[in-house]
Amino acid sequence: MKSTQADAIHDSDNFTQAQKTAFTTARQAPVNAAIAAGNIVNAQQALMRLSAKEVNRIPMTGAGLRNPTIVSAYTPSMLRRMTAELDPNDIATLRGDILVGGDPNTINWLNSPDGQATFS
Repeated sequence: MKSTQADAIHDSDNFTQAQKTAFTTARQAPVNAAIAAGNIVNAQQALMRLSAKEVNRIPMTGAGLRNPTIVSAYTPSMLRRMTAELDPNDIATLRGDILVGGDPNTINWLNSPDGQATFS
């Protein structure tokens, strides 16, 4: 399923909140499995399959967006997509987490003029 289709389901009035919650849980399952396994590559692949809105539905804490496996999985393209959907305070928090424990290429991007303008 394309991420735009997933967003349409979540935004639709044709589904109950319980159905939407179950759908969201199923869509996030690969991310949670990657976190549980500590598998950065699988986390990257799972995040890339989600829309920015879906990523925003993942909690910030616990086995969520601030988890070390996920922090290591972020790429500049993911962060660009996520920027429009995340709260500015969450962006600042994630930026700090990534600068401490992220992928070196992503850290370099965050420190570049583009990264500073896009994800800060």
